[in-house]
Amino acid sequence: LVVVVNNGAFGLNRLEEYLDHNQDYQDVEFAPANFALVAEGWGCKGIRVDHPGQLSDALDRAFAT
Repeated sequence: LVVVVNNGAFGLNRLEEYLDHNQDYQDVEFAPANFALVAEGWGCKGIRVDHPGQLSDALDRAFAT
């Protein structure tokens, strides 16, 4: 079982840019990606969770797979 927590950015790099350079973020944000579809493309079961309330059910389904 693999859980991908996607914050859409390199969070640490983003913080460092702000702290070190006090500037706008550059090259650390990503376009939205559906990692459940990526998993399916690799032949794995992909389950997407968009809201915290869905997590418990998604984990139950993942462990049952």
